[in-house]
Amino acid sequence: MRIGVCTAPGGGTRGRKGASVLVSGVPISTGGVVLMVVLAMLVAIGVATADDGGGAPRVTTLSGAEEVPPADPDGTGFASIRLNVGQERVCWEISFANIDPPFAAHIHRAPAGTNGGIVVPLSPISGGCTKASPALIQEIIDFPDRFYVNVHNLPLFPGGAIRGQLSNRGQSE
Repeated sequence: MRIGVCTAPGGGTRGRKGASVLVSGVPISTGGVVLMVVLAMLVAIGVATADDGGGAPRVTTLSGAEEVPPADPDGTGFASIRLNVGQERVCWEISFANIDPPFAAHIHRAPAGTNGGIVVPLSPISGGCTKASPALIQEIIDFPDRFYVNVHNLPLFPGGAIRGQLSNRGQSE
């Protein structure tokens, strides 16, 4: 949906009391009240779409070679995680390539070379936010290398196609 405000050439309204408000190119009204409502909606939409959860960033590069045992040989990806203790919130974005369609992704607790239990499910896989306990979020912030992200797919790699240990931003490999 496109929302715009139009005025007469030269920036004025040529004697009219308000500007024309357009939604997807269709004028919906003229008047200051409608303009104020539309502007309030734009501010609300901007706040909603700008909210990425804030917090401490942790990242990882994903590969099949990091899985235990090694999995998809040409699978790759990247996970960006934002951890916000105060909001009890974990947000993520995951990208991947050269793997069959995934059915799940998670954050697990375990060091490199070891499999561990799921601590945060990441659904939908491509990105989103979920609640988690402040203690867990703080632990991931303080010790990211004790946690990994992996992406699972069928039929070949239900236990995980690609994986990567978390690290502080700028320290991923």
